[in-house]
Amino acid sequence: MQGKHYHANGLMVYAFAIGAGGKAGIERLLASGAIAKVITEPPARLKPLDRDTVRLVPRKVENAPGVRFALAPNGVLRADVAPGATAPSAKVSWNLENTMYPYTITSAALSARSKLGGEDRGVSLGSQHVNALAPGKPQPLSSTLQLPTANLPGKWSLAALKSAGSAYVLPGTIEVHLLEQKLALSQGFRARMAELFPGDPLPEIFTPPARIQASTATLPIEVRVHYGSGPLLAAGAGLLALLALGAAGAWAWMRPRQALVTVEDELRTMRGRAGTVQPIYDNAGREVARLKTTLFGHQLTDLREGAQVRLGR
Repeated sequence: MQGKHYHANGLMVYAFAIGAGGKAGIERLLASGAIAKVITEPPARLKPLDRDTVRLVPRKVENAPGVRFALAPNGVLRADVAPGATAPSAKVSWNLENTMYPYTITSAALSARSKLGGEDRGVSLGSQHVNALAPGKPQPLSSTLQLPTANLPGKWSLAALKSAGSAYVLPGTIEVHLLEQKLALSQGFRARMAELFPGDPLPEIFTPPARIQASTATLPIEVRVHYGSGPLLAAGAGLLALLALGAAGAWAWMRPRQALVTVEDELRTMRGRAGTVQPIYDNAGREVARLKTTLFGHQLTDLREGAQVRLGR
């Protein structure tokens, strides 16, 4: 573009978002790729510069038997843990990426914490400083991440049985903190702006504010434990066995039991359910004893003195 008082090889477009809804709308628009089809330059971030300034991308995991890390398409870090894993920590190698194009993090103190399973723990980092971290040029970073394996449900717990055949999910976050942060416009961005707008000074809006000396980036994480169906099937079989035992007991309790009682040399047959007590009469119609029936047999009670009553023949 050439005018009487200006010359430019491009057009600068500013986008503003107000509130959480506006922020989400711009993020969706950028993620859709619709803008990138028209404007091929990478978008420059002006604000905010105090959060989501860096990104951790896992490269590999060491010394964590039964634990496997992966980055989900939605950006959530997933740690798939075998039910029997007992590793208290995992050594994770990351790529630390600057997400604040067009700014370079010239220097910053680095720390991190994990919040998992109700535990707030520090993450041991291989380096506590970052220097000259330019956009698009990741730096390797090692760490030791504590996993809440002691707080995960056992395979016989109710939570594990409910999750049988799927995964028990324990959500959490990893927070990366940058202190004493110093920012500068990347040389690549300055050169590109000079090419697009020759002779024009950069707008002051691109000057990083000195007051932003700290920032926090949050990485969502999920610990997922995959429980097999074995314990659930075993528990189901045990429940069925208990039900069968209860049904057998109920049938045994309710089933009439036969008893042979001899009264004055007369053999009588009596029937009663467990827990019942029946009177026994002699030939004259007088009550001479009682027959008590239990789950384990019969017994005579309240036997009248001199009465000729006995169990059996």
